[in-house]
Amino acid sequence: MAQSEYDSQEDEEDPDEICDDFSPDYIKRNVTQTGRPSISAEAFGQYNKKENFKPRVIVKTEEQKKTIFERLSQAFMFEAQKEKKIVVDAMEVHNIKKDTWVIRQGEDGDLLYVVHEGTLDCYKKKKDEDEKKVKTYNPGESFGELALLYNAPRAASIQAVTDCTLFGLDRATFNNIVKDAEMRRREGYEELLEKIQILKPMDPYDRIMLTECFKHHSFDEGDVIIGVGSEVDAIYFVEDGTVVAKSGDDDIGTHEVADYFGEFALINDSPSEIQFIAESDVELISLSKEHFFRLLKPVMNDIEAAMTTRYQ
Repeated sequence: MAQSEYDSQEDEEDPDEICDDFSPDYIKRNVTQTGRPSISAEAFGQYNKKENFKPRVIVKTEEQKKTIFERLSQAFMFEAQKEKKIVVDAMEVHNIKKDTWVIRQGEDGDLLYVVHEGTLDCYKKKKDEDEKKVKTYNPGESFGELALLYNAPRAASIQAVTDCTLFGLDRATFNNIVKDAEMRRREGYEELLEKIQILKPMDPYDRIMLTECFKHHSFDEGDVIIGVGSEVDAIYFVEDGTVVAKSGDDDIGTHEVADYFGEFALINDSPSEIQFIAESDVELISLSKEHFFRLLKPVMNDIEAAMTTRYQ
């Protein structure tokens, strides 16, 4: 019988060793002039030491382990994680009843959660404003990582809409196994955002918030990314490679690193009239329609103005 990917990792020798809950005030106090968060010594204090780290092991059935492994493979933060077995072993299953508050705004955070079953709503309360729902979490999504990354208090509350099953990862395992890769991912996104001309007027805090909502996509040369008549549910930014825009048989534009496409269909709320094809192998990051209109509101006038000269 062929081994599952989890089983094959289990045989390897162990090494020695997403609704954002990051407070806007904390970010604004710790954003440098380059627009990146400045991590204080406190954030890398005793909670983040790597020496003498011994990952916890939560007893589970083999079926539970394989279920967690499969779910982690769907979560962007963990999909490329080489040490999934350590993460799986350290995760604890949390069965949450409907209407339970999993996270409360202002609390300290020691766990990251991956949603396995059920849905949860994220609420934020800003000064002098009523609490507002800002996001719904579905299976395969994770939340709570920013409190662990930056040692910041929770700045959102999350409530179970249905009965839920969550997988919780502790701070020590996250810091020692996941954190470095996650920091590199975020820094890569921030570097790309700094190159996108249309986003330069945005406040550094607003740009950082975009990284919380990005999804990564890979396409091979010749792949159709958006077809004529397709419903478009996201704007795309080119991270690597080249995308060509076509109208009929004519090439009407080329999109390379730090360029974007898909905004016409989103703003016009209509199927795409343009076909976008990968001219080479490409890496893209996307921002959903909902986040496009909410998070890019500060530069929406600039985006609409730029549309008048695109593809001419």
